[in-house]
Amino acid sequence: MPIATVLTRLVTLNVLLAVFNLLPIPPLDGGNVLAGLLPPNLAVVFNKVRPYGFVLLYALILSNAFSYIVIPPYRFIVSWLL
Repeated sequence: MPIATVLTRLVTLNVLLAVFNLLPIPPLDGGNVLAGLLPPNLAVVFNKVRPYGFVLLYALILSNAFSYIVIPPYRFIVSWLL
């Protein structure tokens, strides 16, 4: 396998992980960014969801929602790169 192919796959995997990490679900970085951007009263309500974040992630991954939420931005960003 040529090095260019390996590097291309590594870049696309990195983009996929970055898009996934930006989801506004509390254990991910996107959840922390959203909590910091919300007004204080809404941030308190949003932080009450934090204990259920992993359940939300499992539901997202195991359902078909992952294909509709993560894959379109991933494909859009990869289309810019490749």
